[in-house]
Amino acid sequence: MKRKTAPGIITPGPWQAKFSLSEGRDGAWVVVDGNSDNLDVLAIVDDENTRAELGQSAESNAIAIAALPDLIAALRFIVNDVPAPGEDAQLTIKGYNLACAALGKAGVQ
Repeated sequence: MKRKTAPGIITPGPWQAKFSLSEGRDGAWVVVDGNSDNLDVLAIVDDENTRAELGQSAESNAIAIAALPDLIAALRFIVNDVPAPGEDAQLTIKGYNLACAALGKAGVQ
């Protein structure tokens, strides 16, 4: 399928993973815009498309997806603001801390 428009800018964070009963009879994990007044749904994570035998879950996937804005911000900071090794230890530490916090929010180490 050919894309009709160019990709745009992602919705700014924070994003949140929530379980919603309104997304089907049994409910579903959704990723919502944490800045919107009515928690606009950005993504629905279908549990039927995960492989439980591999330890995958819709909840884990939703949590990881919701961390995307934080991961992008941490990577942008590291790429744009962290100096070469030995130049400014404070910025290097800040970049490291941002990356660790974003990975923690994504549910990974």
